[in-house]
Amino acid sequence: MEPAVWIVIGVVVVVAVLIPIAVKQLKKANAQIDSWVQEHGWERVTDQQVEDTLARTWFNPANRQISRPWTMQVLRGRWEDRNAMSFMYGYKVPNDDPQFHVVALTLPVTLPMVALAPRGGATRIYAPGPVPEIDLESAEFNRAWHVHGSDHRFVSDFLHPRLMARLLQDDAVVKGRELFISGNQLFTMRRGRTELDRIEPSLRLLAEVAALIPEHVLRSYGAAPRA
Repeated sequence: MEPAVWIVIGVVVVVAVLIPIAVKQLKKANAQIDSWVQEHGWERVTDQQVEDTLARTWFNPANRQISRPWTMQVLRGRWEDRNAMSFMYGYKVPNDDPQFHVVALTLPVTLPMVALAPRGGATRIYAPGPVPEIDLESAEFNRAWHVHGSDHRFVSDFLHPRLMARLLQDDAVVKGRELFISGNQLFTMRRGRTELDRIEPSLRLLAEVAALIPEHVLRSYGAAPRA
């Protein structure tokens, strides 16, 4: 038999073995997600149009043209009286097809963009592009975090001493996980698939960060006074 035939047979055998394994893993992941959703009183989005809209409108950390954005495993619910989400997000750029796990809280107003990345990570999610890095008054914070923002004054108001102190705690500085504000969303992103055990720690951090945003800053962007 020709070598090429053996190669084809080998490929067919490998595919025949791998497909059932992949299907089994997908079913297991879906069952775990369904269990998490039920336990936390959330919902899993099954509307493809909703997923497509989220993919088209979500923050682009690459700061360049992307193609074929997508989302999946979109989970929605409430966390400390705020709308919250967890989902996978990905897109295509030349020589890469990155995918991310996003955990997000909705803010009461639209705010300028902020991107925070722990220093020392192998590969950063946010590509600064034309947005300059911002140094703050705290040398300790500057050693721990890369900071970028579209509005220098807002970044300074947002990252006040109490908030910087919170973001210097061990549970905040997690290699590979970056923190963002974009529009009315405060969220974390990290490369990889949905990891259910990371959702609640991220939500706790996001809720604490949101609570530390000064009220006068939110009101200057149109928020109603806090109750």
